Amino acid sequence: MTAADLAEAIAAQTGVTVDRKDIHMEEPIRSLGAHEVRVHLFHEVDPAVAVEVIAVE
Repeated sequence: MTAADLAEAIAAQTGVTVDRKDIHMEEPIRSLGAHEVRVHLFHEVDPAVAVEVIAVE
């Protein structure tokens, strides 16, 4: 899962548009499970967002 994939998922689930450049990840997510990602929203506002990656059949 890349920052672009995550931005698309956030928009689909919340209706809030987030630019992929505002999503801070060390590297793309390549494993299932819980992950923490920082999202830049405003000046000095960078909350940690919990991301749960699941397999879809």
